[in-house]
Amino acid sequence: MGAVEKILAATQNPQFTHENLEDLIACLGALTCGYTEGLEALFAAAQAEGNLKTFGALMNHLSCEGNPPPSLQCLILEVFSDVCASSPQFKTWLIEETPMIKAILPQLLKSNAAEVRLAALQLACMIAEDDKFVLMFQKGDGLNALKSVLDRGSNPSELGMMLPDLPPDPENRRRAPSERQLAQCLMSKVLIF
Repeated sequence: MGAVEKILAATQNPQFTHENLEDLIACLGALTCGYTEGLEALFAAAQAEGNLKTFGALMNHLSCEGNPPPSLQCLILEVFSDVCASSPQFKTWLIEETPMIKAILPQLLKSNAAEVRLAALQLACMIAEDDKFVLMFQKGDGLNALKSVLDRGSNPSELGMMLPDLPPDPENRRRAPSERQLAQCLMSKVLIF
């Protein structure tokens, strides 16, 4: 049994603390993000055990039951984002055959932790091009959750489709999109469908 398989098995251990799980998920991300052999081991485990058994524990740790720390939720969302970017089949499975889009993602968008909402929005924006995503997101509580993100207190300069009035950056560095900008982008994708 390789490292990826051992990590996946360990994520199912109810004895582990959230801190232990954070370490495990960080290792899983390091072994699979852009690393072909790690991704192959991940998919081999999923083929041997079944996708739901392999990734189900990670989805359970994402849900707010058990009060997982935001750092753990963000790590899992990053791993899912990386795997979705590497595998169209995984993305399709995540959208169509799991509670991720209809239930878990909307729950994460309503999180009180800004970093969780941002990580959830990043994943959603990345996979929102898939027509099935839009249908599943709309069937669940996705639109209400997205509206709650947009309704959160925001800088008045960010309202509407205009970019916020930011001071010039002398080094011309790119800025990451804000939570509100990602939410607006996602809303435009799910409402235009």
